[in-house]
Amino acid sequence: MNNKAFITILLTVIISMVGTNAFAFSIIIDNDDGTTFCYNWINNKTELEFTHHGDGMADFLDYHEPDWYYSGDIVIPETVEYNGKTYYVTGIDDFAFAGCKNLESITIPSSVTYIGENAFYEPRGLTSVHISDISAWCKITFYDNPLLYAPHLFLNGSEIKDLVIPNDMTSNVDRAFAGYSGSLNSIRVEGGNTNYDSRNNCNAVIDGNNKLILGCKNTTIPNSVTSIGSYAFYGCSGLTSINIPDNVISIEENAFMCSGLVYIILPPNLASIGGEALSSSNLTDIYCKAKIVPSAYSSSFSNEGNITLHVPVDSYNAYKSTEPWNKFGNYSELSSSDLQASEKCSKPTIKS
Repeated sequence: MNNKAFITILLTVIISMVGTNAFAFSIIIDNDDGTTFCYNWINNKTELEFTHHGDGMADFLDYHEPDWYYSGDIVIPETVEYNGKTYYVTGIDDFAFAGCKNLESITIPSSVTYIGENAFYEPRGLTSVHISDISAWCKITFYDNPLLYAPHLFLNGSEIKDLVIPNDMTSNVDRAFAGYSGSLNSIRVEGGNTNYDSRNNCNAVIDGNNKLILGCKNTTIPNSVTSIGSYAFYGCSGLTSINIPDNVISIEENAFMCSGLVYIILPPNLASIGGEALSSSNLTDIYCKAKIVPSAYSSSFSNEGNITLHVPVDSYNAYKSTEPWNKFGNYSELSSSDLQASEKCSKPTIKS
């Protein structure tokens, strides 16, 4: 059986299980500016969910239907008039903007209470997200992999540079604000928040498990942090170097996927590095103090051929013989004094 036949059978099974209308939009509305938006009925047809133009999951899987995609600057309305009645738009459907390569900006109304799974999967042209109410934004439920990552977040027309997490926002910070650290100068959690804090004026958000889940170019990682969360510094082009404290044992996927990063100091107790965690096109030096080679994925690093990896003398051969650490262009040995150094963002001296 070829792949096309298999996919056809799979789709037939899925559609038979969930119903033939599961992936089709309910109504279509022509806006005054000439754009066309599609919606699904939800909550017993009392509210609407913004969705895509596609008439089936096959359209998305094949990426061949030109009518699937939204493009340009999209402003989702708070309410929609239909057959003489007014309906609130309270959700964004799964895959609603998936694959929209020409999507430039999106305005999300305060009426939206959830963003569906993979709603913004691979919107490569997306540069800004506009919201009107920070409290409403904080209370949105973000389902798996919404991937709403854009360099700029605007509140009532003004770009957010200094982010304050309200004390009543006790979940979803990593999903609500991931990807905006390319534009933030400071981050602060209000006092009294039961799940998050910005201890030691660190310019970051840390959860109750001592995981740093959101940082910016001015972050100083506290010694109490034990892990760096996924997408914590994603897109942070202003971050050029950073020293990670000794207590950190894991760096999750995409944590430091930021083009501005030139060098990074990894701690002695580091045990694992996630996929694309250190994927920075301008990275030239990695100083890894760990004597036991941390586990990593083939995708954990990028551009390895142009990076010099600095490792402990006793572990030099272990790094050079362990994937993916054996793919770096150059290797250098760290002296004992280098391993003890902890000054933030200072390059260790290298043993000749």
